[in-house]
Amino acid sequence: MTGNPMLTVLIVDDEPSIANGLAKLLARRGYSVAIAMNSLAATDILTTRRIDIVVIDYRIPDMRGDILYAKAAAIQPHLKTQTIFLTGDPSDEVQQVIRETGCPSFLKPFDISELEDALRRIVRAIGGDTNQSINAA
Repeated sequence: MTGNPMLTVLIVDDEPSIANGLAKLLARRGYSVAIAMNSLAATDILTTRRIDIVVIDYRIPDMRGDILYAKAAAIQPHLKTQTIFLTGDPSDEVQQVIRETGCPSFLKPFDISELEDALRRIVRAIGGDTNQSINAA
């Protein structure tokens, strides 16, 4: 990283293998990473730490992702444009709800390079160091 503070990504996913795998990858790319397995933990993190980007699983047991997205954006307004959705639900209804947020989304299983491209676009838009999501470990 050159001259930019480390960006923090919050991963909200109730599947430990996905959350932990993404966390390891993003940490190797230079991000600070927080993990929440449910909306309560995510809300706690959002109210106590600055989060630069959120990656939200649309289907977590205690709250739909779009509702958590709205809550996150109410707590930290910049997250309205700095959120990425993951979902295993290909239904038209879910896809439409996510489209209405204007945020990128990826259907599980997803291509990690496409997720990294979405992160890079967000980092560029906020004026961060895109090397965080480009450099391999």
